Amino acid sequence: MGYNWIESIYEISLGESVINNETSGEVEFVNLGLPSGTLWTRNQAGSAESNIMENVEESEFSLPTYDQAAELIEECDFLPIDSPNGGKIMVVRGPNGNAIRFPMNEYEDLPSPAAVSWCQGGPGAFRYIMILSETNITIGVSTAGRERPFHLVSSN
Repeated sequence: MGYNWIESIYEISLGESVINNETSGEVEFVNLGLPSGTLWTRNQAGSAESNIMENVEESEFSLPTYDQAAELIEECDFLPIDSPNGGKIMVVRGPNGNAIRFPMNEYEDLPSPAAVSWCQGGPGAFRYIMILSETNITIGVSTAGRERPFHLVSSN
């Protein structure tokens, strides 16, 4: 698939929870049909400074690696849509048709609106960050210590 924009919201099957951000308070993992078998959380799992995220990397879940984020970008379709609650959502549809969502926010240091998610690792004092905007889907770096949203992955 690789970085394709979906022409219409009607081309993908989205549960109301994906669009309306309904959560049960539990972390829900979604199989997007990625070649690696990596599962992604349906919704943003939280927001934190990257230096606080170290303990997440040592649990049964983890921040996505650079390679997992690159696979998501390469294998999935992306659709920015208006949220019923205001703002925008980046819907990411996997090869099997299942979808996850990333809320899009305004950032002074990134193309906005954008959906972002911390990733593991990064050069020096920087941390990898996945950036999903209407004009650019990429992996960049951000200063460690900034508060950013994150999704979690599971290799199970």
